[in-house]
Amino acid sequence: MDNVEIKPTLQPSQPPTNPGHSTAPSPNAPVIKPLEVLEEKPQARTALRIYSILAALYLVLFVAALNQTIVATSVPTICAALHSASGYTWISGAYLLANAAASPIWAKFSDIWGRKLALVGAVLLFGAASIFAALSTSMQMLIAAR
Repeated sequence: MDNVEIKPTLQPSQPPTNPGHSTAPSPNAPVIKPLEVLEEKPQARTALRIYSILAALYLVLFVAALNQTIVATSVPTICAALHSASGYTWISGAYLLANAAASPIWAKFSDIWGRKLALVGAVLLFGAASIFAALSTSMQMLIAAR
């Protein structure tokens, strides 16, 4: 093409603007809202919801404490049934080691997917590992399940 110059035309809804001078914003310009308007205010939880959340958290803590209590009292019987005296210290140690190693991982999961999903996932994994530990036939299998 031979140096054709295309000049933009003004739309009837847009007033002419002078560079360097501020005029009223055009109707197509984005509207910037104050910070207070953009933030959503958290909804208040009902008393029933708060008590349900607390009950669920207390039950999870109870299950973890119950696990340690049951295992601590049954370790001699477990070691005798599995014919391994060397696994005596590893039964509780494996649980504590895995718990310490997995805590930061579960914390990151809860940041990514939410607290509720992470807590439910941890409880399901705990239940599955507990069933695997209950069905173990050797000390190595029990320690891996713990």
